[in-house]
Amino acid sequence: MFDGLKISSTSRPRQGKAKSDTNLCIDTHDTISKSFDDDASSDNEILFDSQQSPDMTTISGSFQSPLTPFIVDSATFTHKPILLELENEISSICARVQGSVPKSSLCIDERLYSVKIGRLVGTGGDSRIFDCTLTGNVPNIPLPREPLVIKIPLNKYGCRYIEREAQVLSKLNGDTRFLHSYGLYNLSSKEYPRCPKDTQFPSLVLPKMDTDLENFINSLDADEHVEGVFIGKDRWWSLATCLFQGLLSMELSGIVHCDLKTSNILMKGESFSIADFSSARFYYSSPVDKEQRGTLTFTAPELLKLDAEPPSFHTDLFSAGLILLHAATGKEPYSGIHNNTQLMLLAKTGAIWKLLDPESLSRLNEDSNIYKMLHMILVERCQLHQLQSYF
Repeated sequence: MFDGLKISSTSRPRQGKAKSDTNLCIDTHDTISKSFDDDASSDNEILFDSQQSPDMTTISGSFQSPLTPFIVDSATFTHKPILLELENEISSICARVQGSVPKSSLCIDERLYSVKIGRLVGTGGDSRIFDCTLTGNVPNIPLPREPLVIKIPLNKYGCRYIEREAQVLSKLNGDTRFLHSYGLYNLSSKEYPRCPKDTQFPSLVLPKMDTDLENFINSLDADEHVEGVFIGKDRWWSLATCLFQGLLSMELSGIVHCDLKTSNILMKGESFSIADFSSARFYYSSPVDKEQRGTLTFTAPELLKLDAEPPSFHTDLFSAGLILLHAATGKEPYSGIHNNTQLMLLAKTGAIWKLLDPESLSRLNEDSNIYKMLHMILVERCQLHQLQSYF
């Protein structure tokens, strides 16, 4: 995150209609194209002070990695907005505040550190994840104490998603509800033979977690969890708190995740972290990437319409509700539907509550607050602030 970065205006982020992620499998070739933002429009972070002259703003701030020696501090800049109309100027400022950090300030300094890649531990639509270690190239340099992984793009096309994720995580570093980032490491063919010669792959160095929520749910013995909330009531409320507070933080930062699902919730011990921001967008920036990515079974129905708008904070909340439903029942949304055409039709109507079987409803009824909260999110389509009384 950027220390000292703030907007002195007290205006709240505006809510918007939505459109989200809709691929049946996690593959860039199986996505439904919609408007989507790529890298943010500016390389500068803006500190806007309403006391200043309206035609001049000052940009400042430096990216803070968990290990600050990894990162080169960004410089201080000034910027003169082009648009003179007040409304357009404010919109421009909002977009830039949530815009991109200079890539150089996100990168691990290769003069100070080297990376060694270990075994493959996971794959995604655009990336592979490997164990890795960082070693210092100079004496007495700080090194991470926790196990690490490195997220490497599958190809040059996937580099932009890794860079986007690094941009988003730079806004959220320091918030324990999100997986923090150590920064980007530019891999060459020397460290990673799959990298084309004379090309570098920006790859994201992250802490290694124990598992993800989807695998954790699948690892539980259904015979030992016949009644009640499937993952346990205390653990469920811990998850709900992480998601609720995480959504609040993302809304305040103007970040829409766009691909919230159980496999993107990571676990270490009993703690949860929201991860995988490769599909995320900055809510106030202009969408320039035409590709819309996501997972159909965790997508809000309004995002599946032909005239759908981009994803919003409200559609992220619906996806979070489906995560909580999965954790409470032990069954993935629409798990009984195996025909893709039928699945799409049901997801478009938001019929998930009507599809709950008696066993799932029985589990939800074990705790009236869990039942009411999920009904508010998935059926009544409440706003995030309406859930505050549960936390």
